[in-house]
Amino acid sequence: MNSSVECCDCLARAEGASWWREQRCLCSFRPPALYSADSQAWSGGGEYVQAAGIDSSELRCVRGGRGTTTSAHCGNRHSSHRADRYRIYRSDGGKRRGHEYPSSVIRGPKPGPTLALVAGAHGTEYASIIALEGLIQELNPAEISGTVIIVPLVNIASFEQKVPHVNPVDGKSMNRFYPGNPNGTQTERASWAMTKQVVEKSDYLIDLHGGDLDESLRPYSYWAPTGNAQQDAISRAMVLAFGLDTIILSTDRPRDPNAARYLETNASLREKPSLTAEAGHAGTVEPEDVTALMNGCLNVMRYLKMLPGNAPPVQNPVWIERIASVTSETSGIFYPLVKRGWYVQQGMKIGYVTDLFGKTVWEALAPSSGVVLYVCAVPSMKKAETVANIGVVADKAP
Repeated sequence: MNSSVECCDCLARAEGASWWREQRCLCSFRPPALYSADSQAWSGGGEYVQAAGIDSSELRCVRGGRGTTTSAHCGNRHSSHRADRYRIYRSDGGKRRGHEYPSSVIRGPKPGPTLALVAGAHGTEYASIIALEGLIQELNPAEISGTVIIVPLVNIASFEQKVPHVNPVDGKSMNRFYPGNPNGTQTERASWAMTKQVVEKSDYLIDLHGGDLDESLRPYSYWAPTGNAQQDAISRAMVLAFGLDTIILSTDRPRDPNAARYLETNASLREKPSLTAEAGHAGTVEPEDVTALMNGCLNVMRYLKMLPGNAPPVQNPVWIERIASVTSETSGIFYPLVKRGWYVQQGMKIGYVTDLFGKTVWEALAPSSGVVLYVCAVPSMKKAETVANIGVVADKAP
């Protein structure tokens, strides 16, 4: 389905207002009565807008919560375009618990599909966030067929407070509660907003991640077939076009769209071909990781005919048929003996944990032969925490 065409047909194309209303329909982060915006077209064709998405905007409509607003502005990318911050709070016992995430919508002059690019569900996976920030600046609307929705940072509190893995407001991972709940905690409300305002407005989706502060991770993508042959063929082609040479085959994802858990799964179960890609390690922003993620998104856009040019699929990728996780049996100080990307044999010693006096209290052994997808990047170790993930290589491509 071409969301941009279908939405536009149902809107009155008033002079000077049709473009903004079209954008609002594509990514309706605010109730219609609260929009205030000016827009200009690029001189070369195509249009560009930045906005702020809020998880509680629909809550305000359906529950009557009190809100405060400021206007959003958009304009020519080469002029002083800006997006004023916009926030609506859910009223709950006098506490302001709204969640805000920035977004950009870029619509080209030619018809085409709508692609959503999302990062920052874990706010300290910095390479993925910087990659989408770069794409916002690099994409030229005049060259685009269709529309790109970019959400570079979902987990603002994690980013600002440098808290890995979870949203520090409610202690929940922002990639484990899809499709969300409009009456739940902040993470659940934000996930619900993403479902309604990004996933359901898109035709395709890419979710970017990377190694968190404590994860030394090698780049890889996920492909999660759904059983829908046509959709799976497209998502498989997307992951090959993305270009990372290691691909995890995920066959154990949820099948219930009301309990999707992950953003990619949430989109896939709504018949949106999707993929997840990861690059970046231990809080670093290395140019090669950022470039890999940016180029991957651009290549998928070329595959979808949203950008000119070809996107040759990655040749001879390593397919991972399952992940063997190693978890620590005790707390203490962790010492790795392997690095990300290394190949290990079953039973090989990959690290060990000592007590605070230097005595070895536990040794980590590889449960299977395969490639080290990531290994713990810091000495701190608690019982039951992940030491490493070993990717077991498939005998043949799926």
